[in-house]
Parts: sequence; structure tokens; C-alpha cells
Amino acid sequence: MCLYHWLISFWNWSWILFPPIYAYSSYCSLRAKVSIVDRLKELIKFKGFQVPPAELEALLVTHPSVADAAVIGIPDDEAGELPKAFVVLKDGENVSADDIKQFVAAKVATYKQVRLLEFVDAIPKSASGKILRRMLRDQ
Repeated sequence: MCLYHWLISFWNWSWILFPPIYAYSSYCSLRAKVSIVDRLKELIKFKGFQVPPAELEALLVTHPSVADAAVIGIPDDEAGELPKAFVVLKDGENVSADDIKQFVAAKVATYKQVRLLEFVDAIPKSASGKILRRMLRDQ
């Protein structure tokens, strides 16, 4: 058995041996180089609590001035990660970031509140409509 096939076999069972590694998407090249690409689960860890970005995105879109939204976790020394929202406003709407934050704060628990908010022209999405969170993190 060559090194490549051994690594593939090991990788198929690595979720039992190393659960944190399994939580990341990865790929293995033909030269048996394993690369960790990104997290599979998009949960934001805020002070030990798990904040699902999809829940905040669904709530943000219910605001009358918001056309589209995406939420990611921004690293923070004290809290672990802070929820940061990227919001696209509807045409002709003018609303402040504080208004949107208060709208969310009135409907969710304290640890789920949006801490940072940025207005953007468009949310980057894949051809299938999934939010490209990596592009938002790189901005």
C-alpha cells in the first residue's frame, strides 16, 4: 500500500481518532499533502455560547430595510468570536447600524446579539446561492 492510499485510509478513520480535525473540510493531493481548508460548521463561539449565523441572517432579513444579510465570526481576545453582520439595504432605504442592532437585540438572547455591522453593496454567493463566508472574512 503506497503512502497516498494509506493516508486516505487513515483520513477516513481520523474522525474517530481526532474529532477536531474532522470538523474541518480538507483535501488530499496526489502527493499525500493534506490541507485543511475551512470549518464545516459555521457556528460562532461567543463566550462559550454557540451562535448560529443562519438564525441571525434570517432575523436580519425580516427588518423592513434589509434586502440581504450574512453573519460571520470575527476573532476577539476576550469573547472568542464576535458576530459581525454584513447587510445589504433595499433601494432608497436609509437606516443606521444602531437601528438594525437594536432590532436584533430585541428579538434574541444577549449572547446572540450582533456586535459589529457593516453595510455592503452585495453579499458574495456561489453559483448555488451559498454565502461565501471566506470572502467576507478576507475583506
